Order: sequence, then C-alpha cells, then structure tokens
Amino acid sequence: MVTRGYRKRLAAAVLLVLICTMPWGASGQGTSIPAASLKNFTAVEQWQVDVTWSVRDSYEDASYSAHLEATATARFILKQDTHTDARAVWRVRGAQSAHATYTGFVVQKGTEHRTDHKLSSPVPVIAWAEFQVGGRTPGYELTATAAFPAKRTDTISGTSDSQVSVMTGNPYEHGAAVLCMGPLPASGETIHGSREVPYALPPFGEGHIRRTKLSIEYVIQPLATPAPPKQK
Repeated sequence: MVTRGYRKRLAAAVLLVLICTMPWGASGQGTSIPAASLKNFTAVEQWQVDVTWSVRDSYEDASYSAHLEATATARFILKQDTHTDARAVWRVRGAQSAHATYTGFVVQKGTEHRTDHKLSSPVPVIAWAEFQVGGRTPGYELTATAAFPAKRTDTISGTSDSQVSVMTGNPYEHGAAVLCMGPLPASGETIHGSREVPYALPPFGEGHIRRTKLSIEYVIQPLATPAPPKQK
C-alpha cells in the first residue's frame, strides 16, 4: 500500500528535479561574476561530492511522544555536462556509494496507538546530484538527493512500504538559507559547506508532529582525470 506520506515525499523529489532543471535565467539572484574568476572551476571535468545528512530529534507534548535518529551518506562522481568560461554544470544519476540508518516512532499517549519507521534496506533506490558554477548563481549551487526503501508499522493499519528521502535543501522553503549554495573559495578548488534546514522526515512533519532540522555537510573537490596510457 502506498501511504500519503510516501506520495508527499515522491512529490517533493519530483519538485526538486523540476527546480534543478529550470532554465539558467530563471533565478533572481545577483549578477554573475566575471568569467575570468570562474575558469579554474569551469575547466574541471569531474568533481567528487561527499554528502552527509543527519538528524537526532525528540518531541513531547500532552498527547504525543516522538523520536527520530537518521544518518545517510553518499559519494557522487559528477561529470561535466555544460561548459563555458562563465558557467558550467556537472551531473550524475546514481551514487558511487551510499548508505543510511534510520529509526523513528511516534506514540499517541493514553492509547495503544504507535507508529514505527525503519529502513528495509540501507541501499538507495534513487540517487542523483548536480553541481553548478556561475550562470544563475554568482558562486556555486549543489543539489543532491538519495531515497531509501523503508517500512511503516502501525498498530492500527499494520505494515506498509514507505520511502525515506533526503535532499540538500527543502523545495517547500525559499531563500539561500535552505539551499546548499555560496561563494566560491578565494584560493584552492575544494569547497566545504554545511546547512541545517527545516525538513519533514517521518514521523516529524506528519500529523501533529512539527518538522525536524536536517543537518547537511558536504565536500566538493576536483577529481583528477587519469592520464591516457603512453604509446609504446
């Protein structure tokens, strides 16, 4: 059975895909920085992107008690898709490696009603990433997502298939604070960043339980292209 929460998370993933495939001129951010200052970045053919998502949260009120612990990691190798001196895009479908742990529950006090959430596999069913430099942003923007199969067990409705999705942002929020973006480093090419975004990760964001805060940490670094074999 497909749950309402599963449909919401699937819609969020589709919405994020649509956001990331919008035309370059669709963003209202500031003027692009000069192409000369971007060349060290736009010339890179491949990037290695390592992302870690994590949350540990509890909720308590007169009617409900909830808890959630989750960690997900993914490594992406992105290949250049679009390239000029003023902007470049790198994309990949699938992760080189990914893994997750996830357990959560919510209990309705005064009743026997309890809902548990856990992974049915730590391996993602969906994973992709996109990295942009220049163009619609005067710096960089990273978008990545991974979705893992899960089980939802309810004392009333029984067990059903679900899905846990993590993203480098929140498509329902607005502004740079909820996206993994920022200025390019003044020296070197490795980018370190972190964000904490409001996020609906079951049981948080469902029913009467508020959303949680999803912590995101990432490292983006150039991947050296192997030299062609020497001719004998």
